[in-house]
This record gives sequence, structure tokens and C-alpha cells, in this order.
Amino acid sequence: MGIKSDCNMIQNSFSEYIRNIPLFLGGLFFIYLGAIDQTIFDSIVYLTNFDKFGITLATALSAGIPIFFAIGLIKKGIFIRWQTLDFYEKILRGKIFSIFVMAFLICFSYLTFTNGIFLLANMLKITACTLLFIYLLFDIKNTKSSP
Repeated sequence: MGIKSDCNMIQNSFSEYIRNIPLFLGGLFFIYLGAIDQTIFDSIVYLTNFDKFGITLATALSAGIPIFFAIGLIKKGIFIRWQTLDFYEKILRGKIFSIFVMAFLICFSYLTFTNGIFLLANMLKITACTLLFIYLLFDIKNTKSSP
């Protein structure tokens, strides 16, 4: 009996990891946005007219926000049972985290779209944003319907 329940627990845990692979891939996409992509930085610097405050703000926001979301998505995707800081864990468990991620994806898609949709890299970014947005929308819907 004990071995059978352990096998079921391992199988359920494995299927939970497989189901959350899109969250992990979304986390990797956000790492790319925070570490390599210049779209957010360029947009903020353009809006603030290249002053010192604008460059500082652009650097902090263009790296900080995507990395914050990346850590959350990777934690929800792979490190499911690991505990993080208490307040961060409360944010991740709620639906508000997914709503913030979706709002960021909409804003980022708009910024990318205004830079030119005909570039292959921009088309890939908008496609990734759309797919992650749809996954998070279904994820919110599924967690809402479960007791």
C-alpha cells in the first residue's frame, strides 16, 4: 500500500511539473526581456528625454520588473513546493500576480508593436507575449473553477 501511494504521489508531482512547463518557459522569456532586450529601456529613455533620472529609471524598470516576473514564473513552474519569502509567496499564490504579468505583457507588446511589427525579432516577441498571455488567462480560469 505504501509503495503504491508513493508512486501515485510521484506521478501526480511529475504531471504537475509537465503542466507548468509554459510557466518556466515564460520565466526564461522574462529573463531575456530583463537581461538582453532593450525595448523597455529605449522607450523610457525616449519618453524622459535622456536626463539622468530618466536613464536611472529606465535601467531599474527595464531590468527589475521583468526579472521580478521571471522569478515568480519560474518558481510557479518548477520550484512548486519550495518556499520563498513570505510576502512574495503570498503574491505568487494569488491571481493578482498573473494579472500583473498579463498587464505587463500587454504594455510590452504595445511597445514592441510601435517599434515595428515587420522585424522578425519583434514578431517573435509579440508571439511569445500572446502565447504566455493566453496560457495565464486559462490558468486563472482553471484555478478559479477549482475548489
